[in-house]
Amino acid sequence: MPSRALLPLLGTLLFAACFDDSRGDDTGSTAAATLMTTSATQVSGDVTTTTTTSTSTTDWTSGEPTTSTSTGGVDPVTGTTDPTTGTSTTGGDTNVGCQMYCAAMMGSCTGTNAQYPSNESCLGACGGLPPGSPGETSGNSLSCRAYHAGMASIDPGVHCIHAGPSGAGACGQSCEGFCAIATSICPTEHPSPADCMATCANFMDTEPYNTEDAAGNTLACRLYHLTIAATGPAEAQVHCGHTIEASPPCM
Repeated sequence: MPSRALLPLLGTLLFAACFDDSRGDDTGSTAAATLMTTSATQVSGDVTTTTTTSTSTTDWTSGEPTTSTSTGGVDPVTGTTDPTTGTSTTGGDTNVGCQMYCAAMMGSCTGTNAQYPSNESCLGACGGLPPGSPGETSGNSLSCRAYHAGMASIDPGVHCIHAGPSGAGACGQSCEGFCAIATSICPTEHPSPADCMATCANFMDTEPYNTEDAAGNTLACRLYHLTIAATGPAEAQVHCGHTIEASPPCM
């Protein structure tokens, strides 16, 4: 039996031990949960993904929650941004950019303004396009075409052809667009950009391109068959031969 004189001291020591045990180390005193949310927006054709990270922690000694949030932008066409530092990094997901671009094209460019016969065709052709830089409104790139694809929802008659595979002078010259896709989809017929550009210079670029150009000795006809070839390997086996100078349907 401890003496009555020692009881206050013993009580103090027990209280201190319980208090230290309740605090523990940092991992024992704090519970953390992290929520990652990603949203994609397209404004005037500029494709941007925003990532927001929220970290919620609870101090077990006070019961009060604390929250910290950081936000960073991601351009799926050309690169990414570190959400914690805002520093641009390389990588980018061109597939995401192509999916958003083709969704805009399929939605806004239809009928006589159609530039691709199907979404699969658009995705295949898009893979051959140079990514470009965010916000581009000119030059042979996916970024430029994405801008005009966004604007096509307002004025398809003007912007669909600029957003299409040829670029129509707004997003590069027609042969630039044709050869970027042709060397990717039909490398046997178009082994290099230089060879393709030399061949393309002989094509008659005399009419605006759309998906009705299935015949005639024009660049537009060969571009049509190139977009069909971009649909998949089976289509490429048939239609790549229709993109050359001695093209059976484009004579």
